[in-house]
Amino acid sequence: MPHFVPTSYSEFEAERDVIKLAKTYKGRQWFPKLQSFAIECCQPLLDYFSDESRQSIETARRFVAGSATKAELNAAFKVATDVVNAAVTIEGNTTYYNKPLERSLAEAALACTYHTEHSAIYATTHSLEAHVQINYEELIAAGTQESEALILTRQFRMTMNDQQTTLLRQMVGNPFPG
Repeated sequence: MPHFVPTSYSEFEAERDVIKLAKTYKGRQWFPKLQSFAIECCQPLLDYFSDESRQSIETARRFVAGSATKAELNAAFKVATDVVNAAVTIEGNTTYYNKPLERSLAEAALACTYHTEHSAIYATTHSLEAHVQINYEELIAAGTQESEALILTRQFRMTMNDQQTTLLRQMVGNPFPG
């Protein structure tokens, strides 16, 4: 089944999947807004990020605001990459994600340091995943049965997707003429 990506103003307005919406932006003119959106996707999770990841996100925020250099953003990218690599284990040709929450958070922070349209796609994907993992762990810790926690987490994912979709539309706008 092909992944439909909006190709017109009305299709963009009707789409509810934030990842599909993020994939519609092409070209350098979108980079600052998409990078700002990526940073905002991570904002509610700041308490869960490592210090290094928080610093990378802050450097990306300063870069978008014009108070950090490209060299500083590149340095933040390297730090964020190291944090991602620390959350995985590679044995031969196999990669093990033995710390899925840490990896999702690290990947979201790394995406904030991308100065491309991909920042929005990857930050959204990984921040949504981190939100869902945290939600599930909190439900289980509160004594919710696993089957009920899975249902509630699925609903939570849809709510978070809707919130990020609204945020993307507000921050970046519709890329198609209306």
